[in-house]
Amino acid sequence: MGWLIVAVLWWQSLGWPQGGGDALIDQATAKPIFGEQVLFQAHLRLATPPQEVLLLIAPEGQPPLTVALTPTPDGQLTYTWELVGRRLTPFAHVVYWFQAKLASGEVVESSRYQFVYADDRFTWQSLEEPGIQVGWVEGDLAFGQAALQAAQNGLKSAQSLLDVEPPSPLQVYIYPDIQSLQSALNLSGTPWLAGHASPETGIVLVAVSPGPDQVAEMERQIPHEIAHLLQYRLMGEAYGQLPLWLAEGMASLAELYPNPNYQRALDRAVQEDHLLAMPSLCRSFPRESAAAFLAYAQSASFVRYLQARFG
Repeated sequence: MGWLIVAVLWWQSLGWPQGGGDALIDQATAKPIFGEQVLFQAHLRLATPPQEVLLLIAPEGQPPLTVALTPTPDGQLTYTWELVGRRLTPFAHVVYWFQAKLASGEVVESSRYQFVYADDRFTWQSLEEPGIQVGWVEGDLAFGQAALQAAQNGLKSAQSLLDVEPPSPLQVYIYPDIQSLQSALNLSGTPWLAGHASPETGIVLVAVSPGPDQVAEMERQIPHEIAHLLQYRLMGEAYGQLPLWLAEGMASLAELYPNPNYQRALDRAVQEDHLLAMPSLCRSFPRESAAAFLAYAQSASFVRYLQARFG
């Protein structure tokens, strides 16, 4: 098992080239301020001013953003990428590069650079095994070991339902509370959301506080989100067409510790004749907490029935 790492080197946020030397620019850097902005800077190495200079920014799993830049007389390039209101997955890799149209009309391109959009508001600890990395904020080494075990066992559980290879590495980050997680994801209006899987990046984010219920919460949330990653890797672009009740119900089957309150919610809804219509759960779940919880409970129950009845 990998040792505890407090200062995690692979979360450094400065840009670095993916290739060799760069004939177009030098001194390229990207300096992110989490949740606010990224400052890009570079220096043109061209002897004569180009007709046009572009900066291309490609967050992991997203198409590139193209920005036109105006060099200073001494060739300095600067751009501030505002992140407020933008959905950018924490710990995703962001690749960026430069293009220039020369006076001759030739278009030249720089090396690729990249940085990790690390949530540096917190001091992260980490553990890893081959193929799996776990990071957490609060809790001791035993907390991290329990999280790593939940990820390993959760992956096995999810793969028993969906025979597909996971992202490599599979990355799991544990926030200390739901508020921290939701602020990292720039989400609002869903106070019941305690986990998130980013299919395009292979990153799982969950909220688990240290305490007597920590293992049960890990064994419920982490396998659930891993199952969503496998669904995406199996279905690709068709993942967005999967009925939400089926996606969530299947992910619930992967949980090592199913939510014990689901059955009580179902029994109450049956008694009060308040069950949700399943077709209404194809595209979205209710935003109100109690109705959303019932939607998850119904989805889990229905998919469990389908599996038991049809295999």
